[in-house]
Amino acid sequence: FAQDEWAINQKTSILLGGRIDYNASHGIIYSPRLGAKHAFNRFHSIRFNAGQGFRVVNVFSEEHGAFSGGRTVVLEEALKPEQSINLYFNYNQHFNTFFGFVKADHSVFYNYFSNRIFPDYFSNSEQIIFRNLKDFAVNYGVSSTLDFNFKNRMTAQIGGTYVQSYWIENGLKNDLAYTPNWTFNYSLGYEIPKIEVKMDITSNIIGPMRLPIFENDYRNEYSPWYQIINIQFSKKWLSEKMETYI
Repeated sequence: FAQDEWAINQKTSILLGGRIDYNASHGIIYSPRLGAKHAFNRFHSIRFNAGQGFRVVNVFSEEHGAFSGGRTVVLEEALKPEQSINLYFNYNQHFNTFFGFVKADHSVFYNYFSNRIFPDYFSNSEQIIFRNLKDFAVNYGVSSTLDFNFKNRMTAQIGGTYVQSYWIENGLKNDLAYTPNWTFNYSLGYEIPKIEVKMDITSNIIGPMRLPIFENDYRNEYSPWYQIINIQFSKKWLSEKMETYI
């Protein structure tokens, strides 16, 4: 692995890098990388990254969700390593306001996959068939996050992501299973001064996602929206040497 970064001026820099891996099953794999950053001032900056990635065949450690049911796992062929081309653009902003500090982070991303290692849940209701896609898969979207640090010991965060994930095979477009288009998250933290107890609320909101169903299945093809909420109270004792929470 090697990389070098050039500062064109005080505001702009460019990074070039590359990585070479050798795998006993797949031989030599090369992954180049390009990055650029421009800071308009100390409060606003943009970044761009492009690169080529790979994933060696490691089904039993990375696709562990496939083994939680009663299906038989079938490796249809000698799997090839998955390769991808990745593009990423980010805009970062932070500023002070009358109520505290705010940080904003906005991103656009695009990923193109060849030899995608694909778990097929749909062909056979009693099997999960792993194979390489003959054509390609695409994942792209946008995400945005706002962080707030208030002057009254309160912190908050809100964010959301929209993703399109699909694969093309034999000229047909198919949505990936277990991949929602929309996800949101928010959190709120506050320390109660008089009793020195901190309260944290965190939540994830998950949009509809495609599920593996079959002909005459009683279940819907897409899951409904759902939300998970966690609330925690914590307190430190003995000069912060011990912490309890519920």
